[in-house]
Amino acid sequence: MFQNVMDYLGFGASLKDDFDLVLFIDKDGRLTLREFCRKVAAVALDFIESGVRHRPVAVMAEHSADTLAWYLGVLASGNYYVPVNPDIKDEKFEKIKALAGIDHIRRGNIDTQTRFPDAGSDDELLSVFERLQDVYRGIPADLPMYVIFTSGSTGEPKGIIKTHQGMMSFIDAYIQEFHFDRDTCLGSQTPFYFDASAKDIFTALKVRCPMHILDAKLFLTPLALGEYIRDNHVNTLQWVPSALSMLSALKVFDKVDLTAIQKVLFVGEVFPPKQLKTWMSALPDTEFVNLYGSSELSGICAFYRVGEVNEEQNVPIGYPLSNSRIFLVDEGKVITEPDAVGEIYVLSDALAAGYLKDAEKTAAVFTERPSADMPEGIYLRSGDLAKYGAEHELIFVSRRDYQIKHMGHRIELGEIESIALTVPGVEKCCCIYHNSKIILFYTGSIDKAGLSRCLRERLLSYMIPNRLTQLDSLPLNANGKIDRTQLMNQVVNRKRI
Repeated sequence: MFQNVMDYLGFGASLKDDFDLVLFIDKDGRLTLREFCRKVAAVALDFIESGVRHRPVAVMAEHSADTLAWYLGVLASGNYYVPVNPDIKDEKFEKIKALAGIDHIRRGNIDTQTRFPDAGSDDELLSVFERLQDVYRGIPADLPMYVIFTSGSTGEPKGIIKTHQGMMSFIDAYIQEFHFDRDTCLGSQTPFYFDASAKDIFTALKVRCPMHILDAKLFLTPLALGEYIRDNHVNTLQWVPSALSMLSALKVFDKVDLTAIQKVLFVGEVFPPKQLKTWMSALPDTEFVNLYGSSELSGICAFYRVGEVNEEQNVPIGYPLSNSRIFLVDEGKVITEPDAVGEIYVLSDALAAGYLKDAEKTAAVFTERPSADMPEGIYLRSGDLAKYGAEHELIFVSRRDYQIKHMGHRIELGEIESIALTVPGVEKCCCIYHNSKIILFYTGSIDKAGLSRCLRERLLSYMIPNRLTQLDSLPLNANGKIDRTQLMNQVVNRKRI
């Protein structure tokens, strides 16, 4: 049983066997495991010799291989890292520094020449990692590995503490379920200051497979992005649906052969059925998987392998990952019958350790079992509402925060959104509730009259939106999700976006 992620990832004597493997490819070139290890060692030694231990280190997380070396170097020195958006506003960063107690900030390229002049020998590098093992093996598995900051609905930064134990549990179960190995070739889209990037980073490090760190500029030219994926033999994508939809909406499949892609795993938002169907039609032999998780976990806790697209409903959440158990709870009772809605509670070794310096919120979200019908333990109260389908698969309904009382009925706004997304001609949508009115914002080709007719056919009368607003695009927040606060402000202030 490993105590520390560095040991778990094999940063010890066995490194030498894989030194020549190309591990990361970014806009600056290709980095072998040997070169990556030199960078990690240089970072770790600097911290150790400075006497910095058990401290948070902010890393300005550019989308580069050096950012990942900063992360691992911080861990190897017995510290923990805090990923930060390089474009963060000064005021917000000051709040994060104060809350986390950050004294050390790192960014940019890592100089290895000082530590390893003329590159140094492999034996010299291995001897450094033997020394580092004495440092990081003293870090218990339940101590912080990194702290990720999110803003949530309040706009104020909140820090979520991820542990070594949680990451090891998640990566073990994830690799086992989806059979990642050295033949996997990842195309990394998610910025490294987003929590979802951990799937790419630690899968690549654990199985020693190549990972292409895709330049953000490629996403401005989808055809060039498709050609890059094809020419570099990228066979696994773990992207948000909006990035995937860009390729299908702009018909890249008509111009570039992407049939070498073996896996497409998507997470974070609903994949519009029309765009998912386009992907699956173009890549009939590819495995498509919907992933479900939250920032309060080290990764995902549920998944659903998509067999075919039902345009009448969104893709289910599916079934628990092997290291997790999921329960639906309503008013203190466990729900098992189909179509009854309950809140998702997760029991898993991959739970975060709580919120930084916020005992009240930690107690509210990481809670004791709410029902005697559930095993003992600490549960993540997700805030997500779901139900079971005919095959006992989990189907997302809405956020608990988006549940409203309207015309005497309890309504999940997410259910209205899910049904609206099945209407041909709707690309994206979002429901808000204001002054006793349901307002649906949407993008797509269908006009408001046509959408209204379709919704009246598919929704119960009390769920039909009172107002439809068609936009050229929906505003997004820093996490790439639809910004409900901005939409609400538009309604309240009667301003255009």
